[in-house]
Amino acid sequence: DRIQIFTDGSGYQGGIGAAAVLLREGQEPRALRYHLGNNEEHTVYEAELLGLTLAAHLIATERNLIYPLSILVDNQAAIHTGEVMNKTGSSYVADQFERMTKRLAQRRETRDNFKLTVRWIPGHMKVVGNEIADKEAKDAAKGNERNSPAHLLPKYLR
Repeated sequence: DRIQIFTDGSGYQGGIGAAAVLLREGQEPRALRYHLGNNEEHTVYEAELLGLTLAAHLIATERNLIYPLSILVDNQAAIHTGEVMNKTGSSYVADQFERMTKRLAQRRETRDNFKLTVRWIPGHMKVVGNEIADKEAKDAAKGNERNSPAHLLPKYLR
């Protein structure tokens, strides 16, 4: 069973959106989208970090996972700065991602084999999962009505 998780943040038509997509062989892709607001109040960087929390939520709600897993991100700054912010506690979104992954690691069924990494993937290279995440993030940027249903989103975004 091969699982791939991709995230993206996007600025599009004056809005900012985030998305995460989980691909599993033999199944339809699962995606989460969230509109952060307009590009005067939010940044694509924020959306990239939010995409990580959407990815963690997709993992938390997926059954029969086999670790190790990787979240693939096409923004190196989000990966590196996210690591620093997690350590300093200076970012609410980065803190949410850290809390969510700690909860995943503490689950009884994953406690002994939990391994989750965040890896960089080059953007715009026609990687299917990355292209889907890009499309979903652009869709989310269009407005709140493009958000995933609230009951599917992490609690802190409802």
